[in-house]
Amino acid sequence: MRMTSETRTTRGLAAYVVFVLLLASLFSYLDRHILSLTVPAIKAYLHITDTQVSLLQGFAFAAFYGTVSIPMGWAADRMNRRNLIIGGIVAWSMATIACGLATSYEQLLVARMVVGIGEAALIPAAFSIIADLYEPNRRGRALGVFSIGLFAGAGLAFIVGGAILNQFRDVPSITLPIFGELLVWKAAFVIVGAPGLLVALLLLTIPEPVRVNAAKAKDDLNDSMIGYFRTHLGALFCIWGAYTLLSVVSFGMGAWSATMLVRKFGLAMGDAGFAIGLSSLIGGIAGCLIGGWLGDRWTRTQAFGGKFRLTLVWWLGSLPALIGFVLIDNVAIASVFYGAYFMMNAIGYVSASAVIQDIVPSSMRGRASAVWLLLTGVLGQGFGPMAVALTTDKIFANEAALPWSLLTVGVPLALGGILLSSLGLRHYEQARREVDIIEGRAAPATA
Repeated sequence: MRMTSETRTTRGLAAYVVFVLLLASLFSYLDRHILSLTVPAIKAYLHITDTQVSLLQGFAFAAFYGTVSIPMGWAADRMNRRNLIIGGIVAWSMATIACGLATSYEQLLVARMVVGIGEAALIPAAFSIIADLYEPNRRGRALGVFSIGLFAGAGLAFIVGGAILNQFRDVPSITLPIFGELLVWKAAFVIVGAPGLLVALLLLTIPEPVRVNAAKAKDDLNDSMIGYFRTHLGALFCIWGAYTLLSVVSFGMGAWSATMLVRKFGLAMGDAGFAIGLSSLIGGIAGCLIGGWLGDRWTRTQAFGGKFRLTLVWWLGSLPALIGFVLIDNVAIASVFYGAYFMMNAIGYVSASAVIQDIVPSSMRGRASAVWLLLTGVLGQGFGPMAVALTTDKIFANEAALPWSLLTVGVPLALGGILLSSLGLRHYEQARREVDIIEGRAAPATA
């Protein structure tokens, strides 16, 4: 009988590890998204365009996040993953604080780059840890709980940031301990960045899990990952492609949704942030729980396409929600559509982490996750916000046309995602079965 990770680690300890990683994920996305709520203040302070803002939201972060994720994935396959995450948290928290202390566009740009470098450590290491703690038929729910941090962090960035902006809307600056007097938008970066250092300390309380199939994994590290990827190119193209398109649409929406409410309905940014934050928080948490449960159910029942079927659920549900959010002329109803959009987004995202763990051997999980981060980071977070901004600045040449820019970018990519998701079901099934055979969960087929 194969010794599972759960015979070495109690379920209670495994749940605690996932909870601490969830907190790390929450602060990762809180620090990442707080900039979206300060767009008007940053534009006024630095006298920059939407396209320059999109560099701060997108490529300044994403280019380093995606590129550095490759060596981080390599490190996650070989080094102490817990310590790798701790180093990343310290780096991105300090860099977020530095964003609040920046006095020029160039300084803010560099600080955002360092945020990307620090956050690149989290996902490859966390995915690998969780995969070693849970069997495939329970892994979806565990990864779903971990992914709550993404959507809770993004939602709280808008809620907390909106509360700060509303609380101090009539004063130009506030005084913080240690940091002194800061403009309100600068103080928001410091307030959300500093608590991450406490999460880094909390990480010291969790152990580094025993790696599943450790002896075999040590031998597999000498195998060619490129060779494995080449022999499974069809699966990886469809799967990574579908999730990359998902991330382009999602990051484009996330970066500009609050600003759209400000420009379309004349809301204060704090009020827009609260509406977007509450919608994304509720919808995101619901989607993570639903996606994790549904993915595990389809795995247990051996449904064709398994967890990867969730990408079709995402695309088919998110497209009408996106259209409704943009076209509805009522703030409350538009916010409900945004919550529905975020719920479907969460369902799709949860499947990504589990699917990638399913289709590669355990010795390659960190690197496979890193390649996914490279694609979704550079193309998703890098291109998504910029595509919307360029469409607004260059095609429509009118800030009021932002809602139409979201549709212009989102609808064609959603249709492409539906196509790739449909084509990828068979490829996922084949790759997953091969990995099950390699790792002893299934017997080879007999002639």
